[in-house]
Amino acid sequence: WDIINSKKKIIFALDNDEAGKSLQDELLRRLGTKPNIYIATWPEGCKDANDVLIKHGQAELKKCIRGAKQVPAEGIVTMDDVIDKLNRQLL
Repeated sequence: WDIINSKKKIIFALDNDEAGKSLQDELLRRLGTKPNIYIATWPEGCKDANDVLIKHGQAELKKCIRGAKQVPAEGIVTMDDVIDKLNRQLL
């Protein structure tokens, strides 16, 4: 725990499948929503970092990792969290 808590930034770059999402949920449950936890997302059609590397190259993989989004504190909602729902309601 000391090692985890001492890091400025922890990036989850997990598979975008059921097992990866389950692991992410479990890690977040165990670690809580600390301000140093970020989650990388992959481009459409990619399930993991290897897919990104093969299909899009090293630069895109770096972009995904560097663009990881901070896990929001519990109870806080951002526009990114609700924009799709708002757009659907407006259309």
